Amino acid sequence: MPTRQVPLTKEGLEKLQQELEELKTSRRAEVAQRIHDAKELVGAQNAPEYEDVRAEQAWVEGRIAEVEDMIQNAVIFEETHGHQQVSLGSHVKVRDHQGTKVTFLIV
Repeated sequence: MPTRQVPLTKEGLEKLQQELEELKTSRRAEVAQRIHDAKELVGAQNAPEYEDVRAEQAWVEGRIAEVEDMIQNAVIFEETHGHQQVSLGSHVKVRDHQGTKVTFLIV
């Protein structure tokens, strides 16, 4: 199965790296502590509180895998300015019917 490329800006890659660090350090430790507390509190592993925190743990681990995959397959593109064609990295300026200008970055 071929890997898919994930187009990102440098800033987008940095945000993913920060999210990954947060997930691996803070969130994992927080969920582990909550699992420990739930086990001690109810004394049984089938209590709703325990099941909820186990589901959260599964989400955190899944998100870690997803972000790692995105980082591994990242293709950094440069932001473009002043071109007549819109593509990834383009800054597009639009004006609404009231004359307000808004700039979008295409990602």
